[in-house]
Amino acid sequence: AGRYPDSALAQYILGSAYAKLGFFPDAATAFHEAIKLKPDYIDAWFNLGWADTQSGKLTEAAGVFQQLIKLAPDDPQVWDNLGGVYAGQGHQAEAIGAYKKAIELKPDFADAYFKVGAAYAGQGQYPEAVNAFRMALKNKPEYPDAWFNLGVVSELQKEHNEAVLFFTQSLKQRPNYAEAWGGLVRAYLNLHQTDKAGEAAREMKKIDPVKANQLAEELSREAPAPISLDTK
Repeated sequence: AGRYPDSALAQYILGSAYAKLGFFPDAATAFHEAIKLKPDYIDAWFNLGWADTQSGKLTEAAGVFQQLIKLAPDDPQVWDNLGGVYAGQGHQAEAIGAYKKAIELKPDFADAYFKVGAAYAGQGQYPEAVNAFRMALKNKPEYPDAWFNLGVVSELQKEHNEAVLFFTQSLKQRPNYAEAWGGLVRAYLNLHQTDKAGEAAREMKKIDPVKANQLAEELSREAPAPISLDTK
């Protein structure tokens, strides 16, 4: 980059290298330099927004993705990332709007359906959340986190038999999913099926003793299960 100071590509590659090492502020600086040299450099804008997000600079990231939308208004991934920034800021209504725009542009966008479902669940809009998670699964049936979230929402609505079915389906796809085993513990306890709850608790402890102990503490305080935000 020093040898070719007028090369936006050199700055972009430098930023990408920093990002791979986890040096996100340095990566952001390089991406800024690339954009100065080439203002319509879409990939540099996109990676700048990502680097700012990873650095916890959500206000800056939101501004970057808003600017990027002007350059690439029909890119569903840009809208999805903007939704993620809004969600990180706690602006769930704005996040839902951005995710919906991503889905409008890409109707089979399973991850965007998943994220809008999580946003709805965070607002207590459980029927809307269920519909969104089901749409995620329609487009990506092998999606253990979507099955898990359906289980959580069922639990929140006191639909414990359904929760068992959803957590079980999640575990079929990811047998080492400690949180889903924990969901089964909760659901079976609510159904007064203590033997099955114990079996699930033992499986959870084999996989992740720390999370199993945390669950025991949560159950003593009757804390609600968390919605998963994982799109892997």
